[in-house]
Amino acid sequence: MASLTEQEKILCKQAFDIFDKDQGGFITLEELQGVTKNLGQNYTQEELQDLIAEIDDDGNGQIDYKEFENLMQKKKAEQQLDDEINEALNLLCYQQPSDGFGIEDLRRLTQELGLEMTEQELQEMIDEADIDGDGKVRYEEFKRIFKVCKTLDEN
Repeated sequence: MASLTEQEKILCKQAFDIFDKDQGGFITLEELQGVTKNLGQNYTQEELQDLIAEIDDDGNGQIDYKEFENLMQKKKAEQQLDDEINEALNLLCYQQPSDGFGIEDLRRLTQELGLEMTEQELQEMIDEADIDGDGKVRYEEFKRIFKVCKTLDEN
């Protein structure tokens, strides 16, 4: 997972302190509800409870600073992955039609990224990502391919 820089940790702590209105060391459901309302977001109580449950590693119904920092690290990792996907897609789609791409394009991309993949692995990736079965991979489908490719490369 992506680590936060010292500057990001400072900003993370400042954001946590803004959410933690009573400075109790936790973000409660009520505090989260107040902040989201101030930001113009109207979440239901159930949506906010689901959000807290997703973040709340120890299951106490509140978000402590460590849990908040972990969330920020996850968000940073997701953003980095999105950036990598967009960069790879830009490489792939350079002067390509916007109606998707096939196995030849994917082969060229993996070579550009320095990934060694067999024809079978490439075809499996296309088959896995090509949800509509048209033999072409569109942007949303591409995200799935990229994640598989990155996982294979890390192993």
